[in-house]
Amino acid sequence: MANDKKPTTDEHFVPRMHLRRFSERKLNKGKFKDLIWAYNLTEMKQLPDQIRIESICFEKHLYEFKDEESNFIYRNSVENTLSRYEIEFSNTIGQVLRNAENDKNLHTRCFLSSKEKALLMAFMTLQILRYPFVLSSAEDLLNEMFPDQLKANEARNVAVWNCLDAFIDGKFDVERNSIFWRIANWFEDMAFIIGRSKEPVFFTADRPIFLFHSERDTIDFSMDRPEKVIFPLSPTMVLYMIPNSEETRRKRNVLMDLPDEFIREVQWSIAQCAKEWIYSRYPITEEQLQLIKDARRIDK
Repeated sequence: MANDKKPTTDEHFVPRMHLRRFSERKLNKGKFKDLIWAYNLTEMKQLPDQIRIESICFEKHLYEFKDEESNFIYRNSVENTLSRYEIEFSNTIGQVLRNAENDKNLHTRCFLSSKEKALLMAFMTLQILRYPFVLSSAEDLLNEMFPDQLKANEARNVAVWNCLDAFIDGKFDVERNSIFWRIANWFEDMAFIIGRSKEPVFFTADRPIFLFHSERDTIDFSMDRPEKVIFPLSPTMVLYMIPNSEETRRKRNVLMDLPDEFIREVQWSIAQCAKEWIYSRYPITEEQLQLIKDARRIDK
């Protein structure tokens, strides 16, 4: 979140409001900090100590607009706007998690409200569009489409705007053919299943949303609806989505306790979609490590 007194330089692509749910609040150097365990997938090694969530999942000036001389324009405008949305997303997810702790809600056939579903869809769409590689891919595409026609920094400015414009100007109900709606439409007409684990076994990652499509290996804005979406919300809760069908007719919007095979699938999926880092409230166990190695296709 941006600081009003000093421009923010480290802009997070996985928001701290998400990472905080997988962290522990501890006294660190005389101050309480949100600390998290980090596992590096390149070295297949866990860092020896917990680290602050402020120090991960960011790039410098990720969302900034610049003029031809690389001077900042509208400094922190996107960062500040996204921060405001993250407050509402955090409040909504917090309420969902509190409701999910109530066993009586296991018997409801309409667990999430329409507003909660809409905000979860918006949050996931934002999370996908703010990935650095997505913004860079959009920038590269613009440079390919308009070779030698764009001024310095113009392709980057247009890429950031086109990917995040719905959040920047708040116009969600217009331009249904925009990039925002191409992604958000993936989640329409899908079953929303909030899954519970009795133990805090779920972890998150530097790419925390697993999107499965049998014909695609990477995110493609033109691809059809994913065949599966997995998004851990906390160490004990996960959003599990599949397209609606006759088989899901009775489980289109429910809370359920997950069997062991589903829990392992969630762990495997996040390990598979992570770019370089996995983050957890607790140290990675030997069982989780084996799942991570299976997902990354590492034999040793």
